[in-house]
Amino acid sequence: MHTQTYTAEHDGAVVFVETPADVANQSGQTINVACRGYYYFDSEVQGGTWIPFRPCTSLPSNNKPCIVKISATETKEFMCHNMGADQSLDPHDMSQPNAWALNGSYIQWGKKHDMYDTQNNGADGFAAAPTGATDAESNKRFISGWSCYAQDPGDAWLNPANQPCPSGYRLPTKDEWDGVLANNSVSTTTTNWNDSPTNYGSALHFKNASGDKILTLPAAGIRQNGDGTLGYRGSVGHYWSGTKHSNNLNAYCLYFNSSNQNRTLSYCKIGLSVRCLKD
Repeated sequence: MHTQTYTAEHDGAVVFVETPADVANQSGQTINVACRGYYYFDSEVQGGTWIPFRPCTSLPSNNKPCIVKISATETKEFMCHNMGADQSLDPHDMSQPNAWALNGSYIQWGKKHDMYDTQNNGADGFAAAPTGATDAESNKRFISGWSCYAQDPGDAWLNPANQPCPSGYRLPTKDEWDGVLANNSVSTTTTNWNDSPTNYGSALHFKNASGDKILTLPAAGIRQNGDGTLGYRGSVGHYWSGTKHSNNLNAYCLYFNSSNQNRTLSYCKIGLSVRCLKD
C-alpha cells in the first residue's frame, strides 16, 4: 500500500491488511497502517490517509490490554505504547535489545503533527523518535526552526479531535493522571537512571493488586524549550495531559524520576512524550 498515492477518488474504499508494512514504511498516507485489520480511506484527514476501523494497540507479552484505575471504582484503557514508538514490542520489557524503539516521539502542547514522522519539524514543535541504540541515532541535537517564543498555544488540544492521538483515543486530563497515580501501585526499573541520550532502560511501571505490570512509561526525557535539544533521557519522564493552565503558557503533565511521581506543569513550548487513552 505504501508505494501508491491515493486521492479523493478512493474516499470510502475499504481494505483488509493481513501484514502491515514495517515501521520505516509506516508514513504518509499509510502512517496508521500499523497492524492487521480493516482500514478505510478519507482524503480530508491529514491530506488523505487510511484510518483503521479499530486503532492499533499491540498488547504486551502477557496478552492483556493496558487498563489502569483512575479512581477506586473506575478504570481506563491506555495505549500500551508511546506515540511514535514501535507497537510490535513488549511495552513492559525495558531490557530488550530494541528498547530504544519504545521511546517514541515528542511534541509541544497544542501542536499537531504526524507522531510517527521520522523527520523533525521545528515549526510544528515536533521531534522524531530515535532510530537506533547508538548516540548517532539518538536524535539528540537542536532542531532548526524550533518554536521557542512565549505565546499562548491556543485551545486546540481542548478538543480531543485536535490532539496527536489516533481515532478513538485522546490525551488523559490532569485529573485522570492524578487518578492513575493515586489508585495504582508503582515501581521503577532497577537499571541506572543517568541522563544520557542512549539510556533507554529506565521506566515507571504501574501495577495491579497482583503485582502485574499494567502500564509502563519510558523515561524519555524532554525536548528543550530553547532549541528542541534532547534533555534528561533516562532520568525523567514527562507526559502531556490535555489540560492547559489558566496562564495559557503552561499545561499539566505527569512527571517522574527514579524516586518521585507527580502531576505538575510544563511550559507549552517544551516537547514532551504522548501516551493516549481510549475514549
